[in-house]
Amino acid sequence: MEAVVAFDAPQTEHHEPRQAQFELAVIALGDAAAGLEKANVGQYYRIQGFLNRKSLKSVKLRLHLTHINSISISADV
Repeated sequence: MEAVVAFDAPQTEHHEPRQAQFELAVIALGDAAAGLEKANVGQYYRIQGFLNRKSLKSVKLRLHLTHINSISISADV
Protein backbone atom coordinates (compact mmCIF):
# COMPACT_ATOMS: atom_id res chain seq x y z
CA MET A 1 0.00 0.00 0.00
CA GLU A 2 1.25 3.49 -0.84
CA ALA A 3 0.33 6.76 0.88
CA VAL A 4 1.64 10.21 1.78
CA VAL A 5 2.18 11.32 5.38
CA ALA A 6 2.59 14.89 6.60
CA PHE A 7 4.69 16.23 9.47
CA ASP A 8 4.21 19.65 11.05
CA ALA A 9 5.78 20.41 14.43
CA PRO A 10 8.13 22.86 16.13
CA GLN A 11 11.76 21.76 16.40
CA THR A 12 14.89 23.28 17.91
CA GLU A 13 17.95 23.93 15.76
CA HIS A 14 21.04 25.40 17.38
CA HIS A 15 18.94 26.59 20.36
CA GLU A 16 16.49 28.40 18.07
CA PRO A 17 12.87 27.40 17.40
CA ARG A 18 12.03 26.32 13.89
CA GLN A 19 8.82 24.99 12.35
CA ALA A 20 9.40 21.72 10.47
CA GLN A 21 6.86 20.84 7.77
CA PHE A 22 7.04 18.20 5.06
CA GLU A 23 5.21 15.45 3.24
CA LEU A 24 6.75 12.06 2.64
CA ALA A 25 5.79 9.20 0.33
CA VAL A 26 5.24 5.94 2.24
CA ILE A 27 5.03 2.30 1.20
CA ALA A 28 3.86 -0.45 3.54
CA LEU A 29 3.48 -4.23 3.33
CA GLY A 30 1.86 -6.85 5.57
CA ASP A 31 0.83 -5.74 9.08
CA ALA A 32 2.12 -2.21 8.48
CA ALA A 33 -0.09 -1.94 5.38
CA ALA A 34 -3.10 -3.13 7.38
CA GLY A 35 -2.39 -0.47 10.02
CA LEU A 36 -1.93 2.21 7.39
CA GLU A 37 -5.18 1.23 5.71
CA LYS A 38 -7.04 1.85 9.01
CA ALA A 39 -5.43 5.28 9.49
CA ASN A 40 -7.66 8.36 9.42
CA VAL A 41 -6.76 11.68 7.80
CA GLY A 42 -6.14 14.32 10.48
CA GLN A 43 -5.32 11.87 13.26
CA TYR A 44 -1.81 11.68 14.74
CA TYR A 45 0.38 8.59 14.41
CA ARG A 46 3.83 7.49 15.49
CA ILE A 47 5.42 5.76 12.53
CA GLN A 48 8.68 3.87 12.15
CA GLY A 49 10.50 2.53 9.15
CA PHE A 50 13.48 3.18 6.94
CA LEU A 51 14.23 5.51 4.06
CA ASN A 52 15.25 4.22 0.66
CA ARG A 53 15.20 5.42 -2.93
CA LYS A 54 11.92 5.02 -4.78
CA SER A 55 13.72 2.94 -7.42
CA LEU A 56 17.26 2.10 -8.49
CA LYS A 57 17.49 5.10 -10.81
CA SER A 58 15.52 7.54 -8.63
CA VAL A 59 16.97 10.05 -6.18
CA LYS A 60 13.54 10.55 -4.53
CA LEU A 61 13.17 9.05 -1.07
CA ARG A 62 10.22 7.21 0.41
CA LEU A 63 9.63 5.71 3.82
CA HIS A 64 9.23 1.95 4.02
CA LEU A 65 6.79 1.75 6.92
CA THR A 66 7.40 -1.00 9.48
CA HIS A 67 5.23 0.17 12.44
CA ILE A 68 2.29 2.55 12.89
CA ASN A 69 0.48 3.45 16.13
CA SER A 70 -2.13 6.12 16.77
CA ILE A 71 -1.24 8.66 19.47
CA SER A 72 -3.13 11.32 21.40
CA ILE A 73 -1.98 14.94 21.22
CA SER A 74 -3.13 17.27 23.99
CA ALA A 75 -4.48 20.73 23.12
CA ASP A 76 -1.53 22.25 25.04
CA VAL A 77 1.05 21.11 22.46
